[in-house]
Amino acid sequence: MPQMAQYLCHEHWHSGTPPPQPTPLDGSFGMKALNQVRFVASVLATAGWLAPSTRAAAQNEGWGGEEAAAADEEAASPSAEDKSTDEEPASTEASPETITDPPPVDADPGAVSSLKETPDYLLGARYRGIIIPEAVLNWFMDGGQTVYVNGVGPELAIRKDKVEYILSAWLALYSMSPTAIKGSTDEEEAWEIVESELKSLYLTADYLGNKRLANKLELSYGLGVGLGILFGDLYRTQATLPAGGTRGNPDDYVPCAAENVPPTGGYCDDINDHYSGYSEPSWFNGGSKPALFPWLTGQVGLRYQPHDKFVARLDVGLGTSGLFFGLGADYGL
Repeated sequence: MPQMAQYLCHEHWHSGTPPPQPTPLDGSFGMKALNQVRFVASVLATAGWLAPSTRAAAQNEGWGGEEAAAADEEAASPSAEDKSTDEEPASTEASPETITDPPPVDADPGAVSSLKETPDYLLGARYRGIIIPEAVLNWFMDGGQTVYVNGVGPELAIRKDKVEYILSAWLALYSMSPTAIKGSTDEEEAWEIVESELKSLYLTADYLGNKRLANKLELSYGLGVGLGILFGDLYRTQATLPAGGTRGNPDDYVPCAAENVPPTGGYCDDINDHYSGYSEPSWFNGGSKPALFPWLTGQVGLRYQPHDKFVARLDVGLGTSGLFFGLGADYGL
């Protein structure tokens, strides 16, 4: 404004005409000055508006904007330490879920352990008592008597979870005192006096499941399979019916001393040589004495374990050799 007034005064001074003095009624000079002030103010306002716009455009066009953008991103993104600090509470909160309670401890050390990751091995002995009833023999023959077979031998038991495998090699004694026997379809003169000293070596395996009945007592059930190797003597001698005896009564027949001795009623004939302590050959030697005999049974019993290292068993079952009951005692390895 001072420069503008000086300029106006200088122009009128050189022209020889003094500058006119503004009067309150003459506002032309004031209006011009006001318009010039407005022009300068608009220029300054426009310059102030263009300054931030020019900086934003420079950032968009890459004029030094990379550094500004990187600085903005660095300020906006959290640091690695901030991230780890934020993540730590989550892991701390998740950790209690992974904590598990310790397995319950059995208060009784002698209690039966039904579930284990590793099997238990027990070594012991068994007894088998086999009953072959006379009634069963009479399904195939006449005569005979009830036979009781004793069997004994070692056994190895393998217990895994609730299943038990028992391997055994045991000897059975098929002893029978002399008794009169003949085939059911044979004629009357076919009676013989039979005496057995047979033995069988059984190789068997029992597969048993177990169900808890009490703290130390379990019910066992399953089956047994195996094979018996027979050996020993089976004596056969032709028989005769003495005077006064009753036909068909096994208790009345007696062995013949030799062929045709005594010569009564067709007994003691020459149809075979079953005299004087004749021993029947096995299948392998052309005879009728079995060389092998199968063992197949179904069984149920009780398993008592008063201590981790000791097991006692009581079994009953029915199979190819007849009705049996068994006892067993094993010690843990």
